[in-house]
Amino acid sequence: DTSVIMMTGYSMEETAEKAIQKDAFTVLYKPFDIHRIFGLIEDLKNKISQDVSLADVLIVDDDVNLRETLADILADEGYTITTAGGGQDALRLVRDKFYPVVITDFQMADTTGLELTRKILEIHDETCVILMTGYASLEMAQKAIKEGVFDYLTKPIDPVGLKKTLVKALEKQKLVLENKQLMKDLDHKNKELRKLDELKSKFLSMVTHELRTPLS
Repeated sequence: DTSVIMMTGYSMEETAEKAIQKDAFTVLYKPFDIHRIFGLIEDLKNKISQDVSLADVLIVDDDVNLRETLADILADEGYTITTAGGGQDALRLVRDKFYPVVITDFQMADTTGLELTRKILEIHDETCVILMTGYASLEMAQKAIKEGVFDYLTKPIDPVGLKKTLVKALEKQKLVLENKQLMKDLDHKNKELRKLDELKSKFLSMVTHELRTPLS
């Protein structure tokens, strides 16, 4: 996902075309205009922000202060944030819409984060769930992994750690979705091949029948 700005001393359309074909963001020709470079960096930042804003994140916590704080932190990063005050509210939202990432508290008034994780994954198994807890133990970590939790964060939540974990979750999910699409494409192609084999068999049967039938 790295954005590349190609620099060259050759002002040739062919060079630029090849660079763009290789997925370069743009091409700069020497001598360089520093204002042009700064402008391109801003363009890249805007492009990255637009990409990030496509990621919908659901934050579930019955602590309104923590919920709103986390929402503000991630909204500033460009994520589209939805919040829920408990497990039931979260499930209603998840049934209506797919959220790539759900960040949930471990212990809430109406449910636990592990129980919520189980129900969310029953609805959307591609969702990455990040669990927040006031205490971490080996037993809890084992239970979290068993229920399909992507990762867990210990309170007080470190904003830097939260952002890094969120990026990792989205990267993992991207791979999972791409793999599912590849499997779907492969299945489609296999079905097409089976149809071609059936047509081939029918055609050979018809030809064989015609060859065996005496001319009148």
